[in-house]
Amino acid sequence: MPLAGRLMHRFGSRTALRLLLGLFCVVLSLPALAPGLPWLCVALLLFGASAGTADVVMNALGVAVEEGKGKSIMSGLHGMWSLGALVGAGIGVLAAHSGLDARIHLGAISALLVAVGFVVCAWVPDVHPAAGEEAPPRFALPPRAAWAIGAIGFCGTFAEGGATDWCAVYLRDVTHASAATAALAYTAFAATMVTARLLGDLAVRRLGPVTTLRAGGLVAAAGGTLVVLSHSPAPAIGGFALMGVGVSTVVPLCFAAAGRAGPVPSQASRAWRP
Repeated sequence: MPLAGRLMHRFGSRTALRLLLGLFCVVLSLPALAPGLPWLCVALLLFGASAGTADVVMNALGVAVEEGKGKSIMSGLHGMWSLGALVGAGIGVLAAHSGLDARIHLGAISALLVAVGFVVCAWVPDVHPAAGEEAPPRFALPPRAAWAIGAIGFCGTFAEGGATDWCAVYLRDVTHASAATAALAYTAFAATMVTARLLGDLAVRRLGPVTTLRAGGLVAAAGGTLVVLSHSPAPAIGGFALMGVGVSTVVPLCFAAAGRAGPVPSQASRAWRP
């Protein structure tokens, strides 16, 4: 991920994003082709590296566009990420239910996403460094202000990842819900997160980022408390839904704040060409 800044500096944001997004989409098909566990680990390593680096470029561009517009847009951008996760999960369910070979499924999706990504990148701002600007270092410790932002982001990501990965298991093992009912926990969490992220920019503009973040933390804490106190599926699902609302704006606001706190790949936004 720290290499993303150097790629943007050398090639410009549009070319860097096309390269990284294309690599990300191509690598998507590799896990299904792995002949064994070692190759699967290599495929997932490449998948994570390309995903993380592409994420840095996309979020840097989001910060640059947000600064240019002078209003909050990061929550909505991350809302589209959450919406994409829901759509992808739905396609995966249909493919699994129909018995479609994973190699065909992921290969077709990979090819489609490469084509769509290449076309859509034509409308991405082309960020270039200012004249005489030195390339960012290959690795540098973040500025002091970013440590607090990172700690908040860690808490939000921890809650989001925990709910995403374990909510269905929790309902099955703790509340003794059926598999179908347990799956509703993720649906509730993801749906409320998508909705809250798409509406989150309105909250930020009305309340400000700090108040929005604090309110979200309280809602997420209330949802988590409801989950651990629940002994039946319905209130636990409601708790996960509240967690989705509460953590929805944490990561977008942290990314936006970090983009204004110190040197990041988006520092070249002073010279971007539409």
